[in-house]
Amino acid sequence: MAEKAPVQRIASASIALVVLAFVFLSLVSFDVRDWPNPDVAPQVVQHNLCGRAGALIAYHAHYYLGPASLALLLAIGAWVVCRCMQKPIEQFALRVIGVLLVA
Repeated sequence: MAEKAPVQRIASASIALVVLAFVFLSLVSFDVRDWPNPDVAPQVVQHNLCGRAGALIAYHAHYYLGPASLALLLAIGAWVVCRCMQKPIEQFALRVIGVLLVA
């Protein structure tokens, strides 16, 4: 039973890193001319590297968070890496407040 915990931790961290990579690629390849934007006529060309799902995520992240979406994504990625390495984050609530203020 003790051997399952590291495997589950690594598996959940791997899934989280894949999701973070998907969101990062969708944010980096954001183009305002993509599909979810209601101000642009429908176009056949998809500019986002992650397709329609990535364009939807990137549009709403940029609409609601702006440039802070990348900062928050970086903070979440650092938290996932710390969880995978089993390093505790000291003063977690204070650090979350700091990241939100910076973002």
